[in-house]
Amino acid sequence: MNIEVNEHIVLKRNDETAIPSLVKYLNDPTIYANTLKIPSPYHTEDGATFLKLCDDFEAEHGKQNDWGIYKEDELIGGIGLLFNHGVDSHKSEFGYWLAAPFRGQGIMTQVVNRFATFCFNDYKLVRLEAQVFVDNPASAKVLEKAGFKNLGLHRKAHKKNGEYIDALFFERVHAY
Repeated sequence: MNIEVNEHIVLKRNDETAIPSLVKYLNDPTIYANTLKIPSPYHTEDGATFLKLCDDFEAEHGKQNDWGIYKEDELIGGIGLLFNHGVDSHKSEFGYWLAAPFRGQGIMTQVVNRFATFCFNDYKLVRLEAQVFVDNPASAKVLEKAGFKNLGLHRKAHKKNGEYIDALFFERVHAY
């Protein structure tokens, strides 16, 4: 299912043609530093594995959980639901990334805002959650601009490479 963000940006399901862009952009040390599950270095095999996981999830649950962010047919980022409370829950955490050449242009704020609207209207979620590592203020700003409320600091919320990472916890609740 495609989600139009604006006349230049669309969220859509990735296929094997996305793998070269995944490899190109996900080898960015900043993306690795600010995410938990994206490997470094990122190889073609990682892209193929990721696409298979997305396909398997959709086949099992009947719901798409991940979208590529495309600018005029070029993959420039990604956004997806974790369904960490179950696929039938009223809430889900989500995560996102954006390639370096496209940061600082307001793209991700538009994407997150439109994605939230889609999740509330089409997936009937009433609560979206996101966590941002404390040393990633740009991502926190994206969420705040997209109407998410900062609920505060979660100390030692994650562990990566043997180190504990503090995170800010955000929510946006749909008003019916």
